[in-house]
Amino acid sequence: AKDSFTELAAFNKVLIRRRIKDTSLKMENMKVGIRSRTDVTVAYLDGVADPTLIEEVKRRLNSFTIDGILDIGMLEHLIETKWYSLFPQFQSTGRPDKTASALLEGRIVLLVDNSPMALILPVTLTSFFQAADDYYGRWPFVSFIRVLRYVAAFFAMSFPGLYVAVTNYQPELIPTSLALSFTSARQGVPFSILVEVI
Repeated sequence: AKDSFTELAAFNKVLIRRRIKDTSLKMENMKVGIRSRTDVTVAYLDGVADPTLIEEVKRRLNSFTIDGILDIGMLEHLIETKWYSLFPQFQSTGRPDKTASALLEGRIVLLVDNSPMALILPVTLTSFFQAADDYYGRWPFVSFIRVLRYVAAFFAMSFPGLYVAVTNYQPELIPTSLALSFTSARQGVPFSILVEVI
């Protein structure tokens, strides 16, 4: 897809409706902010999205008092429950096709006027391993690419720790020629292995 969201929420709604022409697509408008009166749209597929989650999102949008919402990032900070969490609770995108796919999966989308992004909730870890273009390819190839993403993420998280553990605590596991190569490569480096990996 070559189109993307703009700062006008009305255009963004049309971009979503071009992709989902179902009458069960609901877009409920709310005014948020005492002074800015910013238009916030809660979009979902009636009968597909969880009704209790829809009501919880609306409750949270009505629960805070603020002068104005200028961007979707401000709204994200206000409605998240665990602000100290290292893991994101929402997914933002500027692509209408990704947003439409999320709606078809039963998720809820928030659109804010003057913001070229949409906020998708709820999210799981697997949501961040999916690309918007995954829906356009043949399933065997796309499934292979997704498996590669998981494998690459596993290696990226585990190999640095494994390298530090082996070189610091179990150096006898490394073949002698490789250990000599590591030693020669580290000459002149003023940092420890742990700092170097970080």
